[in-house]
Amino acid sequence: MSDSPTPALPFEIRARCTGSDLITLFAQHGGEDIATERYHVGTGKRRREVAEKWAADVRLVGRVKTKQGPKLISAIEHELEASELRAVQTVDIQREAAIAAAESEPLGAGESDDKPPRKSQATALVELVLACEGVTLWHTPDGDGYATIQVGEHIENWPIRSRRFRQWASRLYLEANQKVPGGQATQDAVTTLEGVAVHKGEEHRVYVRLAERGGVLYLDLCNAEWEAVEVKGDGWEVIQNPPVKFRRARGMLPLPVPAAGGDINTLRRFVNVRDDGAFILIVAWLIGTFHPRGPYAILEVDGEQGSAKTTLCRMLRRLVDPNEADLRTQPRDERDLVIAARNGHVLGFDNLSGLPGWLSDGLSRIATGTGFGTRELYSNDEEVIFSGARPIVCNGIGGVATRSDLLDRTIRVDLPSIPESDRKPESDLWRKFDAARPGLLGAILDPVATALNRISAVRLNRLPRMADFATWIVAAEPSLPWKPGAFLDAYAGNRKAANESALEASPVAGVLRIWFDKLGGVPWSGTASELLTALSASASEAVKNQKGWPHSGRSLSGALRRIAPNLRAVGIDVGFDDREAHTGKRLIHVERVGNPSSPPSPPSPDQLALPGNGFLGDDEGDDVASPDEFASPVASPENGLGAIENAVGDDGDTGDGVLPTCSNDDGDDSDRLEREAIMAVEAEAERAWGGRGWQNG
Repeated sequence: MSDSPTPALPFEIRARCTGSDLITLFAQHGGEDIATERYHVGTGKRRREVAEKWAADVRLVGRVKTKQGPKLISAIEHELEASELRAVQTVDIQREAAIAAAESEPLGAGESDDKPPRKSQATALVELVLACEGVTLWHTPDGDGYATIQVGEHIENWPIRSRRFRQWASRLYLEANQKVPGGQATQDAVTTLEGVAVHKGEEHRVYVRLAERGGVLYLDLCNAEWEAVEVKGDGWEVIQNPPVKFRRARGMLPLPVPAAGGDINTLRRFVNVRDDGAFILIVAWLIGTFHPRGPYAILEVDGEQGSAKTTLCRMLRRLVDPNEADLRTQPRDERDLVIAARNGHVLGFDNLSGLPGWLSDGLSRIATGTGFGTRELYSNDEEVIFSGARPIVCNGIGGVATRSDLLDRTIRVDLPSIPESDRKPESDLWRKFDAARPGLLGAILDPVATALNRISAVRLNRLPRMADFATWIVAAEPSLPWKPGAFLDAYAGNRKAANESALEASPVAGVLRIWFDKLGGVPWSGTASELLTALSASASEAVKNQKGWPHSGRSLSGALRRIAPNLRAVGIDVGFDDREAHTGKRLIHVERVGNPSSPPSPPSPDQLALPGNGFLGDDEGDDVASPDEFASPVASPENGLGAIENAVGDDGDTGDGVLPTCSNDDGDDSDRLEREAIMAVEAEAERAWGGRGWQNG
């Protein structure tokens, strides 16, 4: 015989057991145990060895007559062969074979033919769950099975495949049968119950932390009582058993029960901000996280080391969506990003720098609500789908967002350094902050209720980028501690700085602006390759060696499309035509929009400040724009949003530096003009690099 180990007899033998009893026991007990252990019995010869071994073990204990031995061996071998050389997978097949064999013998003493067949553990577990009072099975639009279970005075929602549900079902079986179910039986029951949920249960959307239904918001407090805050246009209250389905992802932490009468100004004591404008934008981002559907703004917190960037980001998330990992490191791939978005309402990232293109695009898509799909782990064709929008908060040094599409969605707040004399123990800071959280959460929910009440009536005369976000904050302003229009002023200044940042981050933009100024603003048309040749002739070697400099017409077209809105904001319109029918060429047009007189200068820190803007009841210098006066991101000819060369309140262009323009009539000055153009490009590159030694790459 083979030296391979023989599986042990997988069931107990009762005293005075007949052959039919033994076969029945094998079918009812042995098959299920074998399925759990997944024995592999191999070839036909191996099957015979296993069958003889089991039969021999039975005969050794003297509980089966010798004449039953061959029949037992044949029955066992038949069952092993029926399983296609593997362990038995279903008890039903075994039971049918055993009953057929038993019927060929006369009934023994004390036997009855009306005894009901014994149920498998999996079947018994399924029946227990379905019969349990207060349990409802349902599924999501993605086909994930869930169970809503009554626990005391409240209900809880658990994924059927979750560890929590398996533990609950195992306890239910233990209480009913005084023994634990097998692992395979539990898995079979879970699979069956999920099938019942998907094919017979109702369909519901499932939410994480925040939900909206019928114009009412629900905020999951994630506490042991499964309480939620119901927010309507006339106020908010804490309730049990909300009419929406929440789920609890691993790592989610409870929010405090909000307290009425809180003051959002309390938050100012805990954050290190430069001015009132920065604080307004931070509060606006917080209110924006409660928008029913998004899109949501991305809050980027910049500052040098020791400016409390990480602390601020953690505090803001703990006011909306606390988590054991409030801030995460940069995700490795899109799958990690999708998982984070599925399992939290707010995404927080710490110490980001040098975002790769896929992550910059991914954050933009999550902020505005574009769907994601990525392959499920250990699956060839199943996808993990995320469709929705999420608020994002992140921090870094030197600017996290550089691509224009991400900057368009970003609120950037720069924190000042904290002098050593002003530093406080972190433990004291968090203790005081945790004590203030209930009042702060109530102070956030008050303007959220106001926004729900007013959102349908608010109309902005000119919509900025992220118009839904801006409209939501304007709708909430009557319950916020600043005068109407203060947010739009702060947001306009922030958008202006973000536009300049996008241009500074692009080596193409700087060269294009100076090259077009050399042309005197005369409209230009040509192919991408022709434009690249013209720009390359105007750029220094240091600029052309930068990573973002294009080396083909196609890459130039892509770079120009990304920064076209930013160029338009400073008076340069870059347009793209379809291919010409007779030549097949695709032309690019560059022309002036408005009449800006000079290239822009870097934005000053004062552009983000709002001195005398009426914040917190200040009566001095309250020249604030009404919501209807808010300008769109497209630049107006003079001093509009995006006319970056003038500071806030600048009276005109007097004194602004003007770069030399190219004179087509004076060919003798070509060398001088070329030198001046190169010097201008180098100066632009020096400004874009912030004096950090761009000449050395």
